[in-house]
Amino acid sequence: MAANALTVYGLALFLSFSRSAWVAVALAAIVVGVGVRGPGLRIAIGSAAGIVLLTAAIALLAQAGDIQPQRADLGEFGDRPAVYGDSVHLIASRPLVGYGPDNFGLVFPRFESTDLHQQWDKAHAETLQIAATQGVVGLAAYLFILVAFIRAFWRGRRNPGAFAVFAGWVGYTATVQVNFSALAAAFPFWIFAAAAMETWGATRTAQVAAWTDSRRVAVAGSIVAAGVMIVIGAASFLPYLADARVLEAVNADFGGRNRDALAPAQEATRLWPRESVYAVEVGNVAFERQDWGLARDAYVEAARLGTYNPLVYRNLAVADRNLGRICEGRDAARKAVELNRFDPANQALLAQFEAAQP
Repeated sequence: MAANALTVYGLALFLSFSRSAWVAVALAAIVVGVGVRGPGLRIAIGSAAGIVLLTAAIALLAQAGDIQPQRADLGEFGDRPAVYGDSVHLIASRPLVGYGPDNFGLVFPRFESTDLHQQWDKAHAETLQIAATQGVVGLAAYLFILVAFIRAFWRGRRNPGAFAVFAGWVGYTATVQVNFSALAAAFPFWIFAAAAMETWGATRTAQVAAWTDSRRVAVAGSIVAAGVMIVIGAASFLPYLADARVLEAVNADFGGRNRDALAPAQEATRLWPRESVYAVEVGNVAFERQDWGLARDAYVEAARLGTYNPLVYRNLAVADRNLGRICEGRDAARKAVELNRFDPANQALLAQFEAAQP
C-alpha cells in the first residue's frame, strides 16, 4: 500500500511541474526520515531516496529540453521576486488591517514597479497575502495558528504516526508560502488538520448532554439538516449553472455567433449576481454589438463588484464617450491607467480624454 501510494503521488508530483511542490515534498521526506523509527524506517529511507532520484530525473530532462516546468527552467523564478518586493511596499502603505479580502488585485497595480505583463490578484505567498489583505492583525493570527500546530506536534511527537502527519502538514504549509490557498486544496487540508490534532493528542473529550424527548430532537435535527442542505445546494449548484451559461456565451462569442452569446451571459448574471466575471462578459458582448448603453451598465456593475481588469475600464471609457458621458469616461480611463499604466492603449485613451477637456 505504501509503495502504491508513493508511486501515484510521485507521478502526480512529476506531472504538476510545480517547483514549490517538489521542494515541499523534499522537506516532508526529511521530516519522515528524521522521525520515523522501527519498521517504517526502511519505507522512509526508500521514499526519500525515490524523491531524490525523481528530482534528479526531472532536472536532467529539463536540462535536455524535453520538458519545461512552468514558464521557466529550474534556475529561474519568473515574476514572483518582483511581485514579492512590490507586495512589501503595498503592505507598508497600510500595515495594521490591510486592504481587505480579495482586494489585492485592485491595489497592487499602484505599487507595481515593473511591467509584469499580466494582472496579479494574489501575492503568491501566503504570508504576504495575509499581511496585504488583513494587515499585522491577520498576520499575527496566522502565525499563532502555525505555532499552535507546531506546539501540538511537539507535545505528541511520540504518538504513532505523529511524524508522518507532521510531514504532510510541513509539505502543505511550505507550498502555500510561495503560492496561495486554493479552495480545492484548503478544504481537504483542514480535514487533514483535524485528524492531525487527534493523532498528536491535542483534542479534548467533551461531555455530551442527551435530550430526553427524542421526537423533538429528530424534528429539530431534520429542520436544521434540511436548511443546511438548501444553503449548500444554492451555494454550489447556482454558481455551477452560472459557469456553464457563461461558458456557452464565451464559446458562442468566439465562434462568431455574437447574437447567441448575450442571452446566456445575462442568465449567468441572474443566477449568480455577485460575480463580476459574468457582468464583464455581458459588457463585452454588448460592446462588440456597439450597444453602448447595455455595455456601460454591465461594466459599471462589474466595477461595483470589484473587477481588477483594466480592459473593463478602458471599454467603459469608450462606451461613456459614445454616450456623451465625457467626465465619466475620463474617470474610467484614469482607472484603466491606474490598473495597468504600462499598457500604451490605456495611456493613449486617457490622453485623448485629457486633450478634449475644455
